[in-house]
Amino acid sequence: MKFASVKTKRGINQGKFNFSGEELAERNSYAPTGFYTNDDTSYTGIVFRDHNANCTYFDRAHGCVYQFDKDIWKHSMFTWQSTMSSISVKLTD
Repeated sequence: MKFASVKTKRGINQGKFNFSGEELAERNSYAPTGFYTNDDTSYTGIVFRDHNANCTYFDRAHGCVYQFDKDIWKHSMFTWQSTMSSISVKLTD
């Protein structure tokens, strides 16, 4: 059993908290590095956006971690979690 964790510094509020999936995945987006939750609460996953605009989706409902697909999520809205600074994931075989 292994653990993986992701940490980020708390970002500066840039005046916007909601971003579309397409905005999160764009390299030139103003979306800050950090964690995002889907505004559609039927999805319980968390998206992590790094400083290179790479996004990772942590699917808490199914226990999966995978690359965030801009085309699938482009019309969904995500809220930046400004107080969330880390996530730990338990990896099993």
